Amino acid sequence: KSEVVVEKIYKAEYSRSTGITVTLLRNKLEAEQLHCYSLCSRGSDSSRNVYRMCDDSATEGIHIEVTDDELVGLELIGIHRGKVFYSTKHSTANHATAYKLRKNVVVIVSCGTTARFYASESSRFVFLCFWDEHVHALDGETMQFKTPLRFENLEVEYVARVSNGEITVFANDDEDNNYVVTARLPDDYCIAISETPPTPLVASQPQSDPSSLSTINSTDP
Repeated sequence: KSEVVVEKIYKAEYSRSTGITVTLLRNKLEAEQLHCYSLCSRGSDSSRNVYRMCDDSATEGIHIEVTDDELVGLELIGIHRGKVFYSTKHSTANHATAYKLRKNVVVIVSCGTTARFYASESSRFVFLCFWDEHVHALDGETMQFKTPLRFENLEVEYVARVSNGEITVFANDDEDNNYVVTARLPDDYCIAISETPPTPLVASQPQSDPSSLSTINSTDP
């Protein structure tokens, strides 16, 4: 008899006191597909559940009715407020666009690379990066993009956090210097407009001259 191999999913956690700790999260489920960004899907050709790796697939997943053929060329990048987000590339696109494949399935179209996705359930905005100097914000309710944020002279890799009216991103420059950049968001990005004065941009770059910090600006699409 052939041996049945049970694939396992592990979780790695880091703390300053203990370093990296690896523990068993769960066994991989039958017919389960593992995607980037710790996302999973499970189902048949035309019906599937999409969920985070740490979620219960039966009770916490988002059910979508999409065929395998419709998903050709699409990459699963995130889930947010009951919607599943996919990304695709189109050579003739000159700026990011979005459309609904189903009521709860959204496709992001870019001209260059697959979108990097960040979202919080507390906000209706989805933040997207395409490996250039812009961060794009999509209103998940109206499906409209806001004026993108521009990080001058930097290539934004991904959004790390959006909290209390501020955005933090990881980025690099033409010389492969790495930055952690935090800046105040424009008021129209915030659900509740804060009366706190805008805070200056702060960047962390251990091996470079801090006088070369860039600034954040709004720019038209």
